[in-house]
Amino acid sequence: MKIRERVSGRQVILASAHVVQINIVGHTGANGFARLTTPAVFDGDVISGPLAG
Repeated sequence: MKIRERVSGRQVILASAHVVQINIVGHTGANGFARLTTPAVFDGDVISGPLAG
């Protein structure tokens, strides 16, 4: 079964090894305010376009 058939009708998020998290957030046990003030930060290129067939 092709990936296009498996994800039909669903929102697809494709991940790449070229997008990486560049900070350490340490949210284990953190409250909501701490999570809002120290979000994860990512770096890398994101390419938008149709799912390749």
